[in-house]
Amino acid sequence: MIDYAIKQGALSGVRTWRGIESILTRWREIGVKTLDGAEAAQREWQGRRSAVQQQQPYKTAPQSAVGKALSNLDALMARTED
Repeated sequence: MIDYAIKQGALSGVRTWRGIESILTRWREIGVKTLDGAEAAQREWQGRRSAVQQQQPYKTAPQSAVGKALSNLDALMARTED
């Protein structure tokens, strides 16, 4: 399960052990005890996450430094256009 948590963290952009620990902690809190249970919990979480992103597509934070800079530039431009 730890190996699976590391893989899922990497796919989600997690770069620290603390992020992996939060995945494992979430699984423990919901009672996951097997790899099959972890896979099911991860599918459910990803489904909820994508549903939220579809409702608010522009409110998610960019992952890269370039994305953050472009987002800040867009916000600055929006303020100056008013």
